[in-house]
Amino acid sequence: MEKIELVTVTPSVVSGQVFIETPAIVGQGVSGYGLILKSGAPFTNQDFVDGQLNITAEAGENIRLDFNKSRKKVVNGLDSSITYIGYMYAVNASSVSPLSEPRTVKSI
Repeated sequence: MEKIELVTVTPSVVSGQVFIETPAIVGQGVSGYGLILKSGAPFTNQDFVDGQLNITAEAGENIRLDFNKSRKKVVNGLDSSITYIGYMYAVNASSVSPLSEPRTVKSI
């Protein structure tokens, strides 16, 4: 499945809330979209082994996973003093797309 190339991040006027979305992937049987948000540094190649993502949180690091199938995400409760790194991915019956390029996510 193809990698998600476009991810839009829009801060809300509501404190701690952001909107994150991607255009629909058409013709590949996508059944849902996921989102990973993490504070701290972006993932590196060392975080991926045999197609699996190994997430180990450092002290104080915040990691959020959104399994809501929508390609339009509403994320609440973010700390406005923290800059998050966001990744989206798509899922179909036989595979998961590569993670999108990292996007900076910051709420007000």
